[in-house]
Amino acid sequence: YEKLFADSTLVFVPTQSAGARYGAVFSSWNKTSESEYFRNAMSVLGTASAPQISLTTISSVLYQSDSALFTIDYSVFVPHTRANVTTQFSGRSEFYFSPNKNSIWTIYRWLDFETKKDSSWSELKGQFAK
Repeated sequence: YEKLFADSTLVFVPTQSAGARYGAVFSSWNKTSESEYFRNAMSVLGTASAPQISLTTISSVLYQSDSALFTIDYSVFVPHTRANVTTQFSGRSEFYFSPNKNSIWTIYRWLDFETKKDSSWSELKGQFAK
């Protein structure tokens, strides 16, 4: 999972509602934050559970030979054991890619948008960043 993201330049822009709710969490979000939220979310899965993700590409644009933008609709199911937190997250995201020093394309900017109240990927990150 960590290899998907740029080493030092990762920028995550949460949904407006999650940004307001978890302002302190997202104010200094970086690749380490991304890794920590993911580990935290995976640590509370049931023993016979696995997360599921569905991505649908809405559009892709190659800006130049060194960058690309993909806009996707997503649905993420995380069957965690934490009380009072939804297990289903959905929304739309924009992923900006560029090649790293090894010519591997990584995400350097991620913008998240809400399509259903309080159930975006930003909400998932906000809940499990702690």
